[in-house]
Amino acid sequence: AVLSVVAGSPGAGAAALRRCEERATCWECTATPRLHLFNTTYQLCEWCSGRCGPQPSRLDPSPALACPSDEDPVRFEVECPMPAEDLPALPVDSILSDWMGQMAPVLDPLPLLALSLPGTHDTLTYELSTVLSDGEVPDALREYERFDGINDFIRWQAQTHALDISSQLENGIRFFDFRMMYESDLGDWYSEHTIQSKRTTVHYLTEMRSWLDAHSSEIIVLWLSKHGNTCNKGDDQYTNVSTEEKQNMWQRIQEIFDGLLVDFSVTSINSTSLADMKQRGHRVVIYAADYEEMTSNSSLALDACLIDNILGTQAYKDDGAWLRETFNSSQERIASDMLEQRLMLVSMAGSAGNQQIAAAAVNRFAGTSIPCPMALSPLPNFTTWCPETLLDLAQLENYYGQRELEWAVVGGYGLPNAIYINGVDWDGTIRTGTKMPYGTPRSPDPDHQISRYAYVATFLSWNYQLACRSVDCSNQGDLAGRIEAQRAKYPLGSWDDEPYGRSRIEEAAGATRV
Repeated sequence: AVLSVVAGSPGAGAAALRRCEERATCWECTATPRLHLFNTTYQLCEWCSGRCGPQPSRLDPSPALACPSDEDPVRFEVECPMPAEDLPALPVDSILSDWMGQMAPVLDPLPLLALSLPGTHDTLTYELSTVLSDGEVPDALREYERFDGINDFIRWQAQTHALDISSQLENGIRFFDFRMMYESDLGDWYSEHTIQSKRTTVHYLTEMRSWLDAHSSEIIVLWLSKHGNTCNKGDDQYTNVSTEEKQNMWQRIQEIFDGLLVDFSVTSINSTSLADMKQRGHRVVIYAADYEEMTSNSSLALDACLIDNILGTQAYKDDGAWLRETFNSSQERIASDMLEQRLMLVSMAGSAGNQQIAAAAVNRFAGTSIPCPMALSPLPNFTTWCPETLLDLAQLENYYGQRELEWAVVGGYGLPNAIYINGVDWDGTIRTGTKMPYGTPRSPDPDHQISRYAYVATFLSWNYQLACRSVDCSNQGDLAGRIEAQRAKYPLGSWDDEPYGRSRIEEAAGATRV
């Protein structure tokens, strides 16, 4: 449907497309005439992290650009991407990288399911290739792969983060929405979100293991699935993947995390203290979809059906009402879920609607611009620009969602066991401004392009509050002050930039605490 909107757009052609050489910030960009979707030629930008060579790449037999064998060229026919921001190392006194260890005096007496964990949605999409994933894409869409830029466009509608997995861990993330699929043509498992990852699933899991070995106080939770479904089984979960292939993957996971997987015949995350979990070396909690076929009912994982995955309305659509109600009742729901080792998980990650994707496609391929006020109608005066990528939408959602996180913690209402969200950024933040991590600023407003909110530190603040209800916190020195100082670096931000969806947000309405 999106592509037919694009194909029927008037004024299609290369004239409106910006040439590579107009962008001084390109990475080894080469301008090469190519066939456009509309049978016109245009200038194509290709790059592979600044490295080029004479041999053909895997996706393109022409010798225009060659990348290392493990890296596909990324193509932009509208404009060249800006390089990833050069993020500094976290301050040496940062609480984020080892927050479970630094908060151990107050958190260690508690079971894991008493805590709230900051998480990421579609964790591994920071490194997508331009190859469509098995079992995910309709055959009709694959017909369009012959046109340059289509798969790259899909990639931008699938990427949810810019931080890699080690950076997410280092910045305090502890819950991971780990999507994976067996790619039959490659004979291995890859992460996916319509587009498959550049590297194998084993590569990312091994990276996580290396990080955990260097941070002995930290515990993580992994939800393994194909597309975020908790209870689908067999082909409904992993299409056309044999039980043998699933169990081979599970064996590799056990080998990677050998000595760190929670053995649920010994440990219960609803009653075993964090201190005992660490003492036993039980620091990797896995909720596995298709549990029986994947793990053969292993005691080293829990069935993903035990995830109480709560999906609802994005804050910009209902002024935050659904999130406030969900947070308000979270402690009551957690108490019930804990009895069965269920994890209360709340999504603050939206997905792009058809109108938004169609508008983005027309803008990219036809060189024209159409608004999408119907799709984002609650936002005032938001009629001249439509989010061009999933990360654009994520940062808009985060702008309105930050208020509800602030409300839940400052008001003492509470958070779920975990939240998964898009647009996680450096220093434990979520990005709320209008500049993309890999792209030019959308809005000319210079003051709020990289605005951020203290996502991880807000969870730490809540965990501290919660722990102090049962643990004496009077002798914890400046721990609370350090947490609040981290939050104060990235406070709730509000401003007016209505053409780009940001309207000044009022303080959240009160509610009777459950």
